[in-house]
Amino acid sequence: MPAFGDRVARLDARVMRLLKDGCAEYQPPGGKPPVRGVEVMVDENLMQNGPDGVLPTEAVGITWRKAQLHDVTRL
Repeated sequence: MPAFGDRVARLDARVMRLLKDGCAEYQPPGGKPPVRGVEVMVDENLMQNGPDGVLPTEAVGITWRKAQLHDVTRL
């Protein structure tokens, strides 16, 4: 029987395979070599909660699998 972590990894891979919008390239700071072929999902027109309810924005969200960019830190 597969472990829970194996099932989650399988689900993550399936979601990315079915919903990805394409591949991107990440250029790390400091002149390090780029990471190519990162599978991404792009979410346009994200909504933001505010005091008057949900507000539309022009923000774009980009989602990738952490395993493809494991050395990157979030700012």
